[in-house]
Amino acid sequence: MVRGIQNDEEQKRSEHDGAAPDNGIRHGGRIVPAHVLIVQYRFAQQGYGAIKFEAWECMATTLPLNWGRIVLSGVLAGIASGVCFDVFLYLTSLIPAHASVLSLWQFAASTAFGKTAFASESYAWIGVAMIFVASIGWAIGYAYMANTRRAINKQPIISGFIFGVIVYIVMQFVLFSVQALKVPDIMSVYLGILGCTVFFGIPIAFIARVK
Repeated sequence: MVRGIQNDEEQKRSEHDGAAPDNGIRHGGRIVPAHVLIVQYRFAQQGYGAIKFEAWECMATTLPLNWGRIVLSGVLAGIASGVCFDVFLYLTSLIPAHASVLSLWQFAASTAFGKTAFASESYAWIGVAMIFVASIGWAIGYAYMANTRRAINKQPIISGFIFGVIVYIVMQFVLFSVQALKVPDIMSVYLGILGCTVFFGIPIAFIARVK
């Protein structure tokens, strides 16, 4: 009984001091849940001065992440986008050059094994594995962002396009670091960005987004 009275007194004291409970923020004389879209809260105690906080719904959520859903959607998105990207490269680069799709996969393997990968077609299957491992890795990363930053799900085309540009830039650095990147011409840059955005980033954004 005494303990209950003490708890009530502590709660009243906290409310009087302007403190908000763990699951909400005091705003305008009322407690606003932490998961609301935008919360403006001015904190002027203990000499910190007036500080304005904006808590976005995607960042303030207290629910635990569903890693099973993140990984599953990432795997599905990675496989689908990997296929789309390879088909795009086959139609735009390999067919005009009268090259086999195996050469594309051997090139992917060459980033890890060097010129030895072009000596045997068996390295092509290693290249396939490397392509899809990379695609799934990128897609899981996007799925994680889609679950923790819900705002990017509202415009999947824009989000996927920006994500594709990031993928293109990072992969250029990777190819440059393993000395597998030749000086590209304008058409190669255009096709590379087009492939990474329209045929890789945007498919991932639609498949991995959280509705």
